[in-house]
Amino acid sequence: KGLAVQPNFEQQIAMMGRTLVSRPNVERVMRTADLDLATKTPQQREAMVDGLMKQIQFEPVRGATNLYTISYKNEKPAAAQGVVQSLLSIFVESNLGNKRRDSEQARRFIDEQIKQYEQRLLDAENALKDFKIRNLTLMPTLARDYVTRAGELEEALASAKLELHQAETARDELRKQMALEPPT
Repeated sequence: KGLAVQPNFEQQIAMMGRTLVSRPNVERVMRTADLDLATKTPQQREAMVDGLMKQIQFEPVRGATNLYTISYKNEKPAAAQGVVQSLLSIFVESNLGNKRRDSEQARRFIDEQIKQYEQRLLDAENALKDFKIRNLTLMPTLARDYVTRAGELEEALASAKLELHQAETARDELRKQMALEPPT
């Protein structure tokens, strides 16, 4: 109970849109799409980063849920495709990273729960052991182990069989004697 949280996809996507078009990601896109090769000075590079941040659009598709559009316009179609593809790659990688992080957090939580339950089990077993030790005199069967108890039961069984055999022998002897007696 309370372990699973339903994510708000709209908030996640809005936050992804903001982080997707952040300066570090745009610089990464420039390197991936080879747009940084056209810059010669740090000022040109900064201007290109600022321009890309303004030109890249990340918007939801109207009338559809969980569909979004990443758009970028450039004179060279290959450059525009490279920018959008790089943004998609960053988007997918960050979502996979979040899922891995969530899975790792869930695994750590479960491991902690297992440790807690193991400790509870050990405490309960120790309490049972202490109880048996304290009350050993009140429960005589605890003082003997199972092998000893089984041996005692086997001896009692053998004794009962011997008594049965003796009783059957005495019965048979009495029948013989009664058969020899004349009827009165």
